[in-house]
Amino acid sequence: MFAGIAYAYFLYNKGDAHNYWNLTEHWTSYIGIGTKVIKLINYPLVAVLKLPFWFGLLIYNLIGFVAIWELYSFAHHYISPKTKMADLLLKILFLLPNLHFWTSIIGKEPVVFLAVTRIMTEYADAKFYSLKSILGWLLLMAIRPHVAMFLLLAVLITAIFS
Repeated sequence: MFAGIAYAYFLYNKGDAHNYWNLTEHWTSYIGIGTKVIKLINYPLVAVLKLPFWFGLLIYNLIGFVAIWELYSFAHHYISPKTKMADLLLKILFLLPNLHFWTSIIGKEPVVFLAVTRIMTEYADAKFYSLKSILGWLLLMAIRPHVAMFLLLAVLITAIFS
């Protein structure tokens, strides 16, 4: 549903999603950090497979959905709502439209959200060197280095106080 809403939104409001999908340069120009990483990830989908814009929105929507589902499962496990009302409030929190809209567009948000979720859920289970957490850190450092720095600072502070 949110992929459809995002598609309708971007048909009438040009945004960064079009810049991430309508690639015109050679793939080597997308080697770098930040926005370039998303363009490099999209390059084979656009230039080689020639997938349409709507399909890109669907792919990123699925990435965002996986991140939301993992975070919801993590929260439900660790919070363990004791009443039906608490369980309902947790579900409502994870059904907020803003969360789903911004994690269903072609861009950095779904990938960064998935990376942070993977790092957080793996660290909560003390799986510091798992493939999920390593890939999460690599993606986060490549796309949003300042967010990776703040998350690393939070991990270090937590380690010091625990």
